[in-house]
Amino acid sequence: MADENCIFCKIANGEIPSATVYEDEHVKAFIEMRPASEGHTLVIPKVHGETIYDLDADVYGKLMAAAKQIGATLQKLYQPRRVGLVVYGFHVAHAHIHLVPLHDGSEVGLNHQGELSEKERETVAAKIRSAL
Repeated sequence: MADENCIFCKIANGEIPSATVYEDEHVKAFIEMRPASEGHTLVIPKVHGETIYDLDADVYGKLMAAAKQIGATLQKLYQPRRVGLVVYGFHVAHAHIHLVPLHDGSEVGLNHQGELSEKERETVAAKIRSAL
């Protein structure tokens, strides 16, 4: 069930546009507006849950499977030292995963680089989609 005030529910339902990387009936992945590095992708369940602990086991599994597939694609595409996976959920009360290519070997600090335009996000999303 969606939360009518949740921005990620609105993105999942297509009410707000996103640079979509991947989508199926349970999960949507899209480019972060203020990425920590190129390819920084958010993976969300389409059902509302404030944290990953609020998700049923099936949706949780599908969320993690999508994150694994997208993370492996980011690793091949960008060739960082690693792709960080972070679940911290402080800014939006909807379960979500950050996948961040880490090029300098540092840990994920999620120090955002500045906001990307819709066109810039779509360019990055298209690059990742074509590699999936």
